[in-house]
Amino acid sequence: MMQYDRNFAYMQGQDLVILQPDKKPLGFTLEADGSLKAAEQPQVLKRHALGIALWGSLAYQNMWHQ
Repeated sequence: MMQYDRNFAYMQGQDLVILQPDKKPLGFTLEADGSLKAAEQPQVLKRHALGIALWGSLAYQNMWHQ
């Protein structure tokens, strides 16, 4: 998981999901040359990325970080 402000990127293998506020998740595949190719990603990967992105806020709100 990578984060910049309120934008998140989650990579699993060669598959990448980008999460941005008020936008649908974007999917990409990492090519052998290092470039990204737009590709639809499975719903399960998108939901997993969202869960990880939200975990930090949830843990902080519930004081699980202490």
